[in-house]
This record gives sequence, C-alpha cells and structure tokens, in this order.
Amino acid sequence: MLRILLVDDDTNLRDALEAVIVAAGHDVVPAGNGLEALAAAVTCPPQVIVSDVHMPVLEGPEMLHILRAVPQFLQVPVVLMSGVQATAGIFADRLLRKPFEPATLLESISSLVESTDDPSLEVSLAPTPFPIGSGLHAEVPAAATECAAHIRRGLQLIGEQETHLDELRRRRINTSVAQQEYDALVGCVIALARLETAAMATEVFPGLPSLRQRLPRPRAQ
Repeated sequence: MLRILLVDDDTNLRDALEAVIVAAGHDVVPAGNGLEALAAAVTCPPQVIVSDVHMPVLEGPEMLHILRAVPQFLQVPVVLMSGVQATAGIFADRLLRKPFEPATLLESISSLVESTDDPSLEVSLAPTPFPIGSGLHAEVPAAATECAAHIRRGLQLIGEQETHLDELRRRRINTSVAQQEYDALVGCVIALARLETAAMATEVFPGLPSLRQRLPRPRAQ
C-alpha cells in the first residue's frame, strides 16, 4: 500500500479518483489546492504525488517546486494531470491529459514503483531532469540547499496555522488576524523557494551573477 497525495480543485474528479485509488489498496491524502497540499505533505509525507497543474491559490508546478526544495521530498515520484495541452517547462515522471480513464492513473502509479520492492520508495527513482525555470528540478546542488531547513519549518508552520484557523472557524471566532498570519507564512515559504531556485541557477550556471551580488548591500550602522 502506498500513501498518495492527491491534489485537485475539482471536488468531483478528486473524489472519483480517490475512490479508485483506495479501491486499488492505497491510502489517499486529498488536497484541494497547492497550499493544502503543502500542509498535507508535512503532516503525512507522501510516497507518490498526483496533482493537477492548474489550480487556484497555488498551482501544481509551483507547489511541487516548493516541496522539491526539501530533501525529504526530492525523490518522491510525481504524476501531473492537465486539462490543456502540456506546455514547455512543465515536467513530471508522468503527465496525464484530462480526461483519462482511472485505470490509466493506476497504471502510471504502478509503473513508477514497479522497479522496486521497497514499499517506502527510498530508492533512486530520480524524476526526469527538470530545466532551470520549469518550477521543478531533479537534483539540488549543494549550494542550493541553504534554504531547505527554513522551507521545511515554514511548511510545518503553515500546517499548524491551518489547524489553528480550522479551530477558530469551528468556534466561530473571527479569523482575520490568523488568516493574515497564514498568508504571510505562505508568502515567506514561496519567497524562500524562489531564493533557492536562484541559488541553484547560480550553481548550475556559474556565469550568472550570484544572488548576493544582486541584493542591495546593507547600510553601515
């Protein structure tokens, strides 16, 4: 049995796919958008990610890019789903064009893991190499891991704040301040992920100006 993170803003499709995946013997962690998926990934680390490409709040490729910045999620196989023709720069282990038969998704998941008998998937299932700027990458250079711990902590805080928001809503307490804090956390994590991308680009393409060179120097006190 695999733990599969299933992300799609179409509730009907997500529920239908969840039923099929569960019937096949797997455990499903559902999420309605990229932000929900980030919190879910921290709470229940997935062994496979199945995500829609275009979603409100945070789209699939950017959500995956943030997760890829954390080494824990670097080797997790990914299946992306899209209702439009795939565009250059969007890559995954599998890309399914909607609509598709549910069996096609199950076959895609099976084909990603059939090369190993290890149910934890802690093997070298390296995804297809992702070009810089695609939002995904298969291998993070050493210089690009500086933000990983902060991103991981940010994801944990997002999950905790989401739980806090749910509790406030349940008790019918005004959530405006808590929502602002939640939005700020999300913005910080996204910014850190983009900094990590810049660091990786500098490592892979040494001719590019470094991130520190592009940032303004602090004023002397």
